[in-house]
Amino acid sequence: MESAIPFPEETVYLEHVMQCLDEAFADAEGTVGRLDREYNEFKRYLVEYRNETDAHEKLQSERLLEQTDKAGAQAAENCLRILKLKDSPYFARIDFAPRGGSPTSFYIGRFGFSHKRERLVVDWRAPISGIYYDNGIGPASNQAPARRVEGELTLKRQFKIADGWMEYAVDVGDALQDDVLVGELAHTSDEKMKSIISTIQREQNAIIRNESVQTLLIQGVAGSGKTSIALHRVAYLLYRFKDTLKAQDVAIVSPNKVFSNYISNVIPELGEEPIVELGLDEIAEQALDGMVGFESARNPLEVEDADWQQRVRFKSTPGFVALLQEYTDKLAERIFDPGDLVFGRQSVEAGWICDRFDAYAPLPVKERLGCIASDIRGRLRSGLTMGKEPPKQGAILKSLNKMLASKARWPCMRISSDRSAPSTCSRCPERTRWNTTMSSPPSICWPPIRGLAPTGR
Repeated sequence: MESAIPFPEETVYLEHVMQCLDEAFADAEGTVGRLDREYNEFKRYLVEYRNETDAHEKLQSERLLEQTDKAGAQAAENCLRILKLKDSPYFARIDFAPRGGSPTSFYIGRFGFSHKRERLVVDWRAPISGIYYDNGIGPASNQAPARRVEGELTLKRQFKIADGWMEYAVDVGDALQDDVLVGELAHTSDEKMKSIISTIQREQNAIIRNESVQTLLIQGVAGSGKTSIALHRVAYLLYRFKDTLKAQDVAIVSPNKVFSNYISNVIPELGEEPIVELGLDEIAEQALDGMVGFESARNPLEVEDADWQQRVRFKSTPGFVALLQEYTDKLAERIFDPGDLVFGRQSVEAGWICDRFDAYAPLPVKERLGCIASDIRGRLRSGLTMGKEPPKQGAILKSLNKMLASKARWPCMRISSDRSAPSTCSRCPERTRWNTTMSSPPSICWPPIRGLAPTGR
């Protein structure tokens, strides 16, 4: 296979890199073994001499044990990373010459790798690697940490390395050659999504490395790679902002478990810790915090419950959304019943409180009450003589909260079978459950907000 490579120097470089990886792996394995022995010795010491050490010495020993444990975990992670590099250490090479300087070669892989102060592979997310994705042979630039470096890209080469063997090496121009790209994409069909770092195109790279926006929406037709690009963007941001952004700060909202399983390998494959993946059911469970039960998503094709199917069909209509919106729009004024507030010789009229509540209408109810409490305190302060203080804002807010209707007294709404507009109804005998089979349209009673997802019929 080596004889098919048209660039003999690439075979020599790969052999050098593989030798360095072997040495680095042997060193890493030795470090893991040494730290493991030290950890066990520390634990044994703490157990054997637990009655003979003072509190200070015990604390120091426990801290040292914790540090050794963390160092061992990092060493083990380094071993795993080197093993992955030994399979395929890099996939591309660029030669870049800054203006007025000579070309320097950079080999690009999924991880950076240096050995004995020699930089052998740069991470695909490093600034210099952007040249490979964004430029063809000719004028090019690199956004270095301090400034933008202008220069020329004199060589751009693509490799296929598997099990430490080079299968091909080919020079490419502005983008991957069609036969190379098609060949790579043909190997991506699998039960799990894989990384695409060797086939990222210029437009995709612009999305992945975009740092100018806080919120980024990726649009595209089915199969265009939206999910893959989003996951690679996550990996890039974790690398770019490694000091402030951690894997535990990121969550992926997934439509179902099958999809979560499909994409689960991408982030770890790119050298980052696994990302938390949440389904809509899990988000609802956390948000509702046990206030109300809800029914998990079910496949309509697998459910034979006709009533359930009718409920789902109705709840999927724009009409149902409009009814929910109309009710929630009016809910605030229904659950807040202001009265006069009296603080010593001072008082605040219910009408004034009501006006302030309406003035803060764009805000949620709880935030409105906080603003009103601040206004009331300011009003009371202006009417006090020098040296006197009005009630604390927390005390005022507590009084305002008492004006909220309790959940048991929240108004119920009925969607009538004659499609008439919803109206407040009398107390329902069973407020948290659908109380009828669903006709078209259904006749239902449901509690506000906290009961929108029913627990049953």
